[in-house]
Amino acid sequence: LLIIFFFLMIRRPPRSTQSRSSAASDVYKRQIQDRRKSDNEKESLAIVRRRNEKVLGFQIDKCVCQCVVQLLMTNALREGVEHHFEKLTPELIERVLQIMQHTYNFAKGFNQEIELRKVLWINGFMCDLKHLPGLLKQEIEGLTSLIAIRFKYYQYNKQHGKEYRDQLDTLTRLLLHVMDRFEEAVKQVNEICGHDKELINQLRKLASEEVRAVNLEREIQENTDRLSKALHYHERERDSNNLKSIICSNILLKFNQIDFSEVSNEVLENISQCLNKTSSSLTYAKEVLSDASQEASFIEALSLLNGHIEKIKQLQEQRN
Repeated sequence: LLIIFFFLMIRRPPRSTQSRSSAASDVYKRQIQDRRKSDNEKESLAIVRRRNEKVLGFQIDKCVCQCVVQLLMTNALREGVEHHFEKLTPELIERVLQIMQHTYNFAKGFNQEIELRKVLWINGFMCDLKHLPGLLKQEIEGLTSLIAIRFKYYQYNKQHGKEYRDQLDTLTRLLLHVMDRFEEAVKQVNEICGHDKELINQLRKLASEEVRAVNLEREIQENTDRLSKALHYHERERDSNNLKSIICSNILLKFNQIDFSEVSNEVLENISQCLNKTSSSLTYAKEVLSDASQEASFIEALSLLNGHIEKIKQLQEQRN
């Protein structure tokens, strides 16, 4: 009886329970399969990349690397100028400003070529993005650097008793240019969707979801018109949001430190008109494009803007 009891206790485990060696073997097999699958995916991606580069006519990685380097160099140049401004000659400062202006103009020009960017994207250039490839960061960095250095140049010359009226005029034109661009971007958004928030949400969804479907299915043609409209809306909304951010967090604050008493009546009138247009554009963006989380920032910006409008109005009345 003892012998029978002993053999009953040492019974085989259930078939559903694997031994340690068997489980380890299965894990190892799965790792091998996953590694092979990963290698196959990498090889497929490499084939697709080579095919796309043949169609595009340039190396994708090299182009992306150059864009990143340009962005980093723009940022480094701006920081270097701001920290060592007193040691720079006027000729060198003007040279830096020319570089920043060229960086901004080039990036802005490329970003406005929406159809070209769509063709690049459809043919595999940065096709994993949820939006069209572009030089948005380069444009913003170039513009903010240009504003910062122009403002520094104006302030430095004025504080040290040097001629600053040319810098004041150039700085004023630059600030008005940014506000004009914001007004134009908001105007285009208004032309596309007006005050129809339901249409805005539809276009946003198209730009974020359906774009990726077209990217995967190249032959879809029925979505072309809707997709083109969604992409144009998306780009204009991004423009308005970025320019609004520059105006609210940068330009309106600098207006407090600029003496407009020495600008001509014509320039003063341009400033007044531009501020009023910007106020209307901000009001539209607040009512139509923003959500509850952004309301406080819009109210603060509009308050600052209305304060500047009142100051310019008082200055005009004094001259009259």
